[in-house]
Amino acid sequence: MFINILPPQTQLKIHFRSSLRRYSFIWGIAGACALISAVFQIIDLHQAYARLAELNLRCEPLYALNREIQENQQTVKELRTESDALKRLQPTDHTLDLLAILSGATRTEPGELQIQQLTFHAPQGLGENKSAAMQRGIAAATPTTESNTLNLQGIAKDDTSLARFVADLRAVGVFDSVELKSSSQVATADRNVRQYQLECRFEDRP
Repeated sequence: MFINILPPQTQLKIHFRSSLRRYSFIWGIAGACALISAVFQIIDLHQAYARLAELNLRCEPLYALNREIQENQQTVKELRTESDALKRLQPTDHTLDLLAILSGATRTEPGELQIQQLTFHAPQGLGENKSAAMQRGIAAATPTTESNTLNLQGIAKDDTSLARFVADLRAVGVFDSVELKSSSQVATADRNVRQYQLECRFEDRP
């Protein structure tokens, strides 16, 4: 039989010290485990950063290519904008279109109608005003059109051939007006023909 004859205060101190040593040991082990775990996590994080840096280094050519593609896209966009501006400033040339129309109209009268002289007149100064307005950053409220004049002179076999030629030009739908300015009979070495003068007006559109 064990009888503790120590005073209660002494017993309490002994019990407190014993519990303190026991809990200090447990918390010490727990702290050491936490520290070891933190060290391993730091090592893993450092290794992850090292792998990320290696991947970035290996992907640097791709990054450079991507930057070059973006720069080229920006350059293409700027060049396209400049090209559109130049197209707006450039006067429209319908010479080939007009020649094709006249060729098609005369083809219906083979050997019966000839175009001997062709004169094209376009108003001057309008293109310069348009260019100056664009340079000043002023946009027109409505699109501006030019009224052009195409004068044709030649000879036709007779009035019927000339009338068909005028009708064909009007049927094309390009000219706003096709007006017969003059028609007279002239004598040639082998026959009498009709000498004509036509005036065709149309608006200049892009």
